[in-house]
Amino acid sequence: MSLVWHFILGGTIVALTVYFGSKGEGKLAAFITQFPSLSVLAIFLIYKTGGTDAVGKYVQGFLYVVPPWILYILVVWFLCSRVGIFPSLIFGIALYFLFSWLMMGTK
Repeated sequence: MSLVWHFILGGTIVALTVYFGSKGEGKLAAFITQFPSLSVLAIFLIYKTGGTDAVGKYVQGFLYVVPPWILYILVVWFLCSRVGIFPSLIFGIALYFLFSWLMMGTK
């Protein structure tokens, strides 16, 4: 049952983001997407099932992927008007994976 609630919450966030983003409300759409609702839920559920140590490892891992995520967003923003949405997303995601992998090491 909790999986259903996770699905509904995720779908609501995506729907609100697309709605406000398509109406030209970029700041509000970005706020909705980046509001820590998913990470709050994830941290709470990780804590419930794995405890404090598991939360610490999640947060450390999360911090490793923040710089690659910022790079991804900047690349998509820069390339979108130059090469189109799909190539910019593909290139941005590829860079995200590459830099995340490099930051986390090859362990």
